[in-house]
Amino acid sequence: MRDDGERGVEPPAALPRTIGAIAWDPANAVTLAGLSCAVLGAHAVVLDEPRLGAALAGLALLADMLDGSVARRQTARASVMARAGGLLDALCDVVHGGVLPGLLLVAVVGSSPVTVLVATALAVCAVLRLAFFALAGPRADGSYTGVPVIFSTMAACLFVAAMDLPAVAVLFPTVLAVLAVLNVTSVRIPKLAGVALLAFNGLAAASVAANLALWTVSGRVDARASVAEHVPSVEIEP
Repeated sequence: MRDDGERGVEPPAALPRTIGAIAWDPANAVTLAGLSCAVLGAHAVVLDEPRLGAALAGLALLADMLDGSVARRQTARASVMARAGGLLDALCDVVHGGVLPGLLLVAVVGSSPVTVLVATALAVCAVLRLAFFALAGPRADGSYTGVPVIFSTMAACLFVAAMDLPAVAVLFPTVLAVLAVLNVTSVRIPKLAGVALLAFNGLAAASVAANLALWTVSGRVDARASVAEHVPSVEIEP
């Protein structure tokens, strides 16, 4: 029998042999690929390329939707890799669903007290929701408490694709503010499955294609305008 000093002490949990071994797990590799896209998207926004940033955000979203499917297909996945995957997934969600949509909002609508407040609130509410989910997990019926942050990423990608429309200046911050509140409410959200899951993933893929196409076109237009500015005009006198 253990003495009182040992009571309640649990054996140390199994750990990966190395830190880098976590990345060799297929599902975790997909999650890290999504995280890389989200970080690159943030860099694109800083470089004043919001459409490229939104396209990368959409790729991060697709990776987030894919990693769970990859994990379920791993028949001999170690439990430690599953635990690490849950942590990685939450960290990736913070970037693409909590931080990047706010950066895109400020880049598209402009920096103001309202947009900065909405961007900050979205990040805080996303972290709170993910912390709660880490503790509670999904409900017994598979549904979630609070709106998942993937919907913030989706909204940002769609608004950036439509950024030339005048209504975006009002709707973009309004929708993100509503989503931030819904992140931390007790509203029950069914898990995406079947047709709803296919539609969500299809919309995410469409947003990636649209933002990439619009970014490419705008880049060509800017390039032509830049060339035109540097070509001296020649006036021919009669």
